[in-house]
Amino acid sequence: MNLTKEMSDKEVARWEKVRAKGKMFFVLRTSIIFSLSIAILTALLNWLLTENTHFTPFNLIFLIVMSPFIGLINWWAGDARYQNHILDKKISDGLKL
Repeated sequence: MNLTKEMSDKEVARWEKVRAKGKMFFVLRTSIIFSLSIAILTALLNWLLTENTHFTPFNLIFLIVMSPFIGLINWWAGDARYQNHILDKKISDGLKL
């Protein structure tokens, strides 16, 4: 995600829908998607390289602990871009509050 790139109208509309559902829903959904993606990728790479698909306890703990952080980071980044867009729009409209 490019934090310096200005949001398009399509991205703003999408983020407003995401914000309406709530932060916890977004973080939970992102955490699940991230952990499943990493688990599948790890299993696939292990199978291709070593023909072994088991997970170590470290891998599982890492996924459980890191997934919510990834979700929060994505929320903060998306919301920061949205807030910057809103402030830029207010500035360009002559600070009409």
